[in-house]
This record gives sequence, C-alpha cells and structure tokens, in this order.
Amino acid sequence: MNAEKPEGIETNEPPKSPSKATESERTRASAAAAGAKPAGSRFAALSEPTFRRYWLGSIGTIGSTQLLFIGMGWLVFQLTGSPFDLGLIGLCLSLPAIAFSFIGGGLADSLDPRRILFATNLALAAVLLALAIADRLGVAQVWHVLIAATAYGIIAGFDWPTRQSFFPSLLPAEKLPSAVTLMSMLWQGGRMAIPAIGGTLIAIGGTAGVFALGALGSLAMCAVLYRLPSAPKEAKERAPGLLAGVRFILQEPLFFTLIGLTWALSFFGISYMQIMPALADLLGAGSRGFGAMVSASGVGSLMGTALIMMRRPHIRNPRRFLLAALTGAGCGLASFALVCWNAQGWAGAWYLAVGIMIATHTCASIFYVMTMIVLQQNVPGHLRGRVMGLHGIGFTLIMLGGVFSGGMAALLHPAAAVLIGSIILLGATAVGNRYLP
Repeated sequence: MNAEKPEGIETNEPPKSPSKATESERTRASAAAAGAKPAGSRFAALSEPTFRRYWLGSIGTIGSTQLLFIGMGWLVFQLTGSPFDLGLIGLCLSLPAIAFSFIGGGLADSLDPRRILFATNLALAAVLLALAIADRLGVAQVWHVLIAATAYGIIAGFDWPTRQSFFPSLLPAEKLPSAVTLMSMLWQGGRMAIPAIGGTLIAIGGTAGVFALGALGSLAMCAVLYRLPSAPKEAKERAPGLLAGVRFILQEPLFFTLIGLTWALSFFGISYMQIMPALADLLGAGSRGFGAMVSASGVGSLMGTALIMMRRPHIRNPRRFLLAALTGAGCGLASFALVCWNAQGWAGAWYLAVGIMIATHTCASIFYVMTMIVLQQNVPGHLRGRVMGLHGIGFTLIMLGGVFSGGMAALLHPAAAVLIGSIILLGATAVGNRYLP
C-alpha cells in the first residue's frame, strides 16, 4: 500500500506540477469520493439530454441481451434436454468475453467509443437474426447456438469496456454517481422484466420470435448511437499498450482490492444461480417456485441499487459500507445453503430461502454499484476502457463460476457448493479488509 499523505493534510512540501503527478496521486480521492453528495437530485444524470437518450436507448440493448440468453437456453433444452449442454452455453459465452476484454478495453481507449458500440450492437443484431431465421426454418442445431454464444462472448468483450468508457463522457463528472446507479437500475430492472416477456413470447410463438425481437432492440440502440456525439477529443490522450490497465491496477491498492473482491463475489458467490434448479429441488419447489427464486435475485438486486440511489449522499464511511455489504452477501449465502440443506420436511423452508435470497442480492448489488461508482470516479480517463474492462470480467465470472458450483454440487451436495463458496468469499472479504485503502 502506498504510504502517501491523506488529502486535506497540509505539509511543507512544495506543490507538485500537475504534469508530474503520478497515477496514484490522481486517484487518491479513494472510496471517500463515493460518499460525496451528487449535484442535483438522485436522477440528476437524466437532466443531461445526451445521457438521457443513451440511457433510454440502452433499454433496447439490455433487452436484446436478456432475450438472447433466454432464447438460447430454451432452444438448446428443447433440442437435447441436457443440462450439460446448457453449461456449454455459459462456457462459450464467458471464455471469449474474458479473453477479448483486454483488446476491447484498449480499443475503447484509442478509438471513438460510439463507433465501437454501434458496431457491437449491429453485430449482436446479426447474431440474433441468424438464430431467428435458423429457428424459424426448423434447421437450428445445438452447434448453431454454441457458435452464436461464442460470437456474443466476443462481442461482449468489446462492448462492456466500451460502454464504461463512453457514458461518463456524456455528462459532467459531478453527475457520474447518478449515471452509474441509473445504468445499474436499468440492468437490474431488465433482469426482472425481460424474462417474463421472453417466456410469454416463447409460449405464443416459440424462440424465433424472441430472437427477432432481440434483434430489433439492438437495431434501436444503433439508431440512438448514430445520433449521439462522439467522445470529446481531449479524452483520447491514450497510454500505450493493452496491458497498461493491468499495470495500473496492480500499482493501485484501491483498484486491485475492489476488482479482486468483485471477481470473488461473482465467481464464488453469485455463480450459485447456475445451479438454482438443483437448489429449488432441495426446497421442494416446482417450476413456479423455481421461477420465483430467480425473480427474487432480481428483486434484491434492484432493491440494492435503489438503496444506493437514496442513501449514497449520507454514507460517511464508504469503505466500511462496502465491506459490510460484502460480508452481508457472504453470510446470506451461507444461511441460504444451510436452509437448503435442512429443508427436508420443513414447510416454510422455501419462503425463508426466498427471503434470504432477496437480502443476499440486495447486499451484493450494493457492493457492485458502490464499487462501480468508486472506480469510475477515480480511474484516469485515458485508461478507463482498459481498467473498467478488467472490472467487467467479474460479471462474466458469474457464468464461469457455474463450473465451480456445478462441480462442487456433483461431487458433494448442491447446498455444500453454496456453503463452500460463501466461506471462500468471507475469507476474501477478510483479506480485502486488510488491503483496501
């Protein structure tokens, strides 16, 4: 950890020239910046017309992504009925997304992010349209879906870091916390609403209609991006090298610790969602009970985002708040595992498990959103795409962590997989408490 003086303490040292300031000195705002009061209301970011158009347009791309996930899973299960093939979808999605995040972050820091986003949304529309046509003609096979999943993983590797690089340029810095929470609320709301819409469409016309609607959503985002301005030229002073973001993170305890904890929460914690059918079975829940459990995670995530939006200006110790939220998520997962393990003959087990899930995902969402705010406020502009791209790998690790959860569930017990993951997460939190500035 760097032994640097805290901000606000006067010393006799001569002031340093801004041009000679180190990266560490430019990020010493640390997590305390997340507790600063935002300009205007909690919805201040929506007062910026350019960001407002981008935010509304994002509904299309969020919807298309969710519809792609729903459609691929349902189509593959219809074709084979194999849970293993469902796991292959997650593998094909996650590995390319992780690999291409390094390249995507570098391009986001060197090219016009708006043009990259236009290209990624156009490519996603093409993938969805190809699946819709193959499904409609009755020629769709599992390998078609796996190729589509791999293609989306590559697209996501470019798309996520570019989004994190682009939207902060659409509004003043003091409104950035509002923008982060609004974007998170949009994603969490999509997780709740889009699956229900997709399920209805599947019941009416099959998965072809789901893919077609998703393609329209991506094209709608392309139309919005076409009319948005490019990122300011002064934001394009770029540091050389794709690994510049990695070097920066390794040198900054704030970034290294928060990104590491994000990865741990995703891989060892939230990845339990990948084995939810087995956990629902332990609780004696049918298909409706399983669906309600999946929705409960979305409800908790949305509640966490809403709490951050309402309470962030009043948070006096963001560091303690972050660690408390992560500890709450770990304890919630452990409690959920114990309820599932002892659910046999317990009539109220399902209701208790759902309540714990809501609380757990509320805590996890608080950590995710607060971390995003802290990182976005402190990351140097010329490294934003690369650094936030590495942070975004954490969300991909939720799918990849399903391999860990599934393996533990097969070797031991589904509830044991969740319990082991929660213990590792709590251990990581203890380590983070030592190193987080």
